[in-house]
Amino acid sequence: MANKLEDLGWNVLERFSRVTNIAKDTTTKVLHTEFARPFLPLIPTQVRSVFLSSSEVEALLQDYDSAEHYLARFANEIQARMSRPKTGIRELDTTRDYEQLKQHRIAHFTGQSVMREQFQSWFDADGTLTKSKEEIYSLVFCGGIEPGLRTELYKYILGYYPFESTGFEREQIAIDKQKQYRELLASWQDILSEYVVGRLKERKYRIDKDVVRTDRNVAYFEARENAGSPPPIETYPHLLELRHILMTYTMLDFETGYVQGMSDLASPLLTCLPEEAEAFWCFNGFMQRMKPNFLRDQSGMRTQLRQLELLIKLVDYPLYELMEQTDATNLFCCFRWLLILFKREFEFEEIKFLWEIIWTCPLTKHFHLFIALAILNQQRQELMQCQAFDEVLKTVNDLSGKISPVESVQRAQVLFYCFRDYFLHYGPQDLVTNLPINQLNQHDQLLAQTSGVNTNLDMVLDKLDVKLTNDEWNELAMLFESNL
Repeated sequence: MANKLEDLGWNVLERFSRVTNIAKDTTTKVLHTEFARPFLPLIPTQVRSVFLSSSEVEALLQDYDSAEHYLARFANEIQARMSRPKTGIRELDTTRDYEQLKQHRIAHFTGQSVMREQFQSWFDADGTLTKSKEEIYSLVFCGGIEPGLRTELYKYILGYYPFESTGFEREQIAIDKQKQYRELLASWQDILSEYVVGRLKERKYRIDKDVVRTDRNVAYFEARENAGSPPPIETYPHLLELRHILMTYTMLDFETGYVQGMSDLASPLLTCLPEEAEAFWCFNGFMQRMKPNFLRDQSGMRTQLRQLELLIKLVDYPLYELMEQTDATNLFCCFRWLLILFKREFEFEEIKFLWEIIWTCPLTKHFHLFIALAILNQQRQELMQCQAFDEVLKTVNDLSGKISPVESVQRAQVLFYCFRDYFLHYGPQDLVTNLPINQLNQHDQLLAQTSGVNTNLDMVLDKLDVKLTNDEWNELAMLFESNL
C-alpha cells in the first residue's frame, strides 16, 4: 500500500503543478472528503494552506487513512472549477531585465566545447590527467563537451573514475565495477525467478510501466524491426538495458528504491554510455546528487523550491511581488523543472549539454536553481503581465521545448553574480565573513583565464527592494556550496 501511495504521490504533484486558480469553496469540500485524505501528505503545505486552515490540515493528517483510489477525479474537479480573479493593471518594471543586469556582469560561457583531441592531450605517460579537476570543470562549464567525448568524460564527472587515477588503475576499476554490476544484476533476477517479493515486484511493475514510455521519440530507444504489434519490451534492446539499470539501482539503494522520474534521468546517460555497467555506475553517481528530489517526505524538493523563492525575492523583488499577488510563490509551476532537472523542458540532445554545465559549475553546486531563475527572467515581461495564478502556470507550462539552453546558461551565470553581489553587500556581516570568499575569487580567476572574459567590472547595485530575515539569509547562504 505504501508503495502504491508513493507511486501516486508524483502523479499528484505533477497534476498540481498544472492546476489553475481554483474556487476555494469547492476545493475545500473535496479536500474534506474521505477520498482526498490519503493524498494530503503528498500535497505541499503551501498548496494545502490555500484551501484549509492549519488546524484543519492537522486534523486531517492525524486522521490519515490509507486508500488505493486514484486522484484523477479530484484533479479534474479542481480544473473544472477554476476561476480567475484579476489583480488590476500592473506597472511594467524593467529594472531586473537581463539587458539591465548584464551591463555590469559578464558570463564566462564561450560556447567552445571540450574536444576529443584536446582531452587526449591531457594525459601523461602513465595515463594520468595533467589537468586538475578544477581546470576541467572550468573548461566544461565555459562551453560544454563535444558529443563524441561524453562517453569518456562523463565517467570522470560522475565518479566512475577518480580524476587522479592512472591508466592501470582505471583498468582495474572497470573490471571491479563490471563484476559488482553483474552481481547486483543477478541478485534481483534470481530473486524474481525463484519467488515473488512484494516490494521488489511492485517496483519492477512501476519500472516496466515507466520504461516503455520513456523517450519513445528518440531513435536510440526504437524497437527491432519486425517486432510485432505491440512489441514486448524484450524487442527494445536499449529499453531493456534501461530496465536493468533501474532495477539494479533499486537493489543497490533499496531504501530509496524506484520513484517516477528516475527513468528520465537515466535515459540520456544510456545514450552516451552504451556499456550497460558504465551507464549504471554513472547513473548511480548522478543519483548521489539527485537523491534528495526523491525522498518520501519530499523535504529535498521543498528545500529547493524554497531556495528558488528566496532567490527571486532577493534578485528580482518586482517579480516576487507578482508571484505574491497571484498566489504563485509556492513555485509549483517549477516543480517538474527541479524534480528531473529540466529533462522535459529541453530537447533530448540539449539536456545533455545543460546537465554537464550544471554538474561542473565551479561557482555553486546549486546552479540548476540559477537556471530556473534564468528561465523565469527570460519570460519576465510576459510574467509581469499575468493577473492570476492560472496565467502564471500557463506561461511557464507553455515553455517546454521552446527554451534556449545557451541563453539560459548565460543568463544563469550573470544572475549568480547578481546574487553574489547582493549577498556580499547587503547580507548580515557574520554570514558574509564566513563565506568562502577566497575560494570564490579563485574560481572567478580560473574562469576568467579559461574563457578570456574578465568579470572584474565596477560593481553597480540597485537599492535592495526587500528586507530579508536572518533565517532567509541563512537559507540563501547555502547556495555558495561548490561542486569542487
